[in-house]
Amino acid sequence: MSFDLVTLIDYEAQLARDGTAAVDTLRKREGEIHSRIPSKLSDKKTALLAWIRELKLREGPWPGVSLVRGYESFVFVLFLLGFFSGVGSIQVFLRYDGTEPVNVIPIIAFYGFLQILLVLWYLLKSSVARLFRRLPGGALIALLRDLGARFLARRPHLFSTQNFDSRIQAVFLQRLKDVHSSLLLAKAWQSFQVFGLSFHLASLGTFLLMIAFNDYTFAWRTTLQLEAGLFHQIVSTLSLPFAWLSELLHPSLSLIESSQFDRFQKGFIRGEAVATKDWWPFLAALIAVYGLVPRFLIWSWLKSYSYRYLRAYSPGDFQSEALWQRLSEAQSGWTTQTLEAPRAVPEQALAEVGRSEEKSCVLIAWRDIDLPKDTVKDFLKNRFNFTARVYMDAKGLAKDDALILEHLKAGDSLVFVTDPFELPGEAIDKIRISIRAKYPKALLLFAPLEKSEAGLNFSGDKTAWQHALKIYRDPYLGLLENA
Repeated sequence: MSFDLVTLIDYEAQLARDGTAAVDTLRKREGEIHSRIPSKLSDKKTALLAWIRELKLREGPWPGVSLVRGYESFVFVLFLLGFFSGVGSIQVFLRYDGTEPVNVIPIIAFYGFLQILLVLWYLLKSSVARLFRRLPGGALIALLRDLGARFLARRPHLFSTQNFDSRIQAVFLQRLKDVHSSLLLAKAWQSFQVFGLSFHLASLGTFLLMIAFNDYTFAWRTTLQLEAGLFHQIVSTLSLPFAWLSELLHPSLSLIESSQFDRFQKGFIRGEAVATKDWWPFLAALIAVYGLVPRFLIWSWLKSYSYRYLRAYSPGDFQSEALWQRLSEAQSGWTTQTLEAPRAVPEQALAEVGRSEEKSCVLIAWRDIDLPKDTVKDFLKNRFNFTARVYMDAKGLAKDDALILEHLKAGDSLVFVTDPFELPGEAIDKIRISIRAKYPKALLLFAPLEKSEAGLNFSGDKTAWQHALKIYRDPYLGLLENA
């Protein structure tokens, strides 16, 4: 079992709505759902998928279908725009009144050099996006994000049967951004590749049709001091990927020399042109190889990435952990006598970590906390099944960031053992930002502990701690609490 895009959107929308519900109401609902799907709770991913699919049978509204259809409609519009733009572009480049031949240099520049630059720019942006987040091209993503926000704002019924609540939409959008940013970027770039595919497919088809039903004379001319020999080298370099297929796809030096045109003399520089029609196979191959093929490969890779993301995705943010904990409690018959009052939608929901599975962590004794090392390790092991792989002290100094990143590995959580009365501040945020650059989904947990006669206990103002952590709007930031 795996998520599809519609189910994933509905799942995130329901978590956003659940932020307004009382905990006892949610536990009661999860208990009812568990009674109908007890055999599907063997693991977290399976359980959460079964949960949302069961929930969709009776509650709503569900925005998944509408949002996916909206996205597909947007992609179809881009396809049409690309198609008509491609047809129009070739008609402009092949404009021919019989007095002067068609200049091949603009076609080579647009369908050759420009496409190479665009592909290199995309590869650069996708490969170093984590280092340079503001490379050119963000405007396209910002445009799509703005269109998506407006689409949602005009459809309040997608999230609530009551009056439109902008807070639910804000939490929903924030969760998509924080938890599924890579998937959203892939879908955004995939839509723009559809435009490119359609554009170059229409360009190639129109070019071949116009060549077949018209009689064109090709030439090259430019204001630049470009010699025939140098132009031949440029054309030969561009034809390297496909010249081996046929000699017709590689313009010869004699063709280039004979097709140089002088607009002042209104004729070819070397007299009568020889076979200037032989340019068209090279131009057709240029459009296909540098325009159509790269767009198809990028589109295929992005589509494959989206598919693999959805297949492999297993919710790991704190709100999903809280849901998994409630389902696990329903499975084991666990109940609590403590009922929490309904709460408003928070800036970012925080939740407990599941206690059933064993987890490794890097344990940080933060600043002036003075607790026995082994006692803290045993406490976290017994209460949360955390195994402290590394134990270290940190004071919030600049060198601490590098040391923590050096010890932290993929799959680890970072647990801060802190003084109950020292809320996280600027130093913690710097560490968080450093970790997010390398491990976007690593859990950062806080354990405000104090020592008593009975041993270690959580202490401090729980509400103040929750408020302090929600300010960061980080779905992988949480507070460890008493079971």
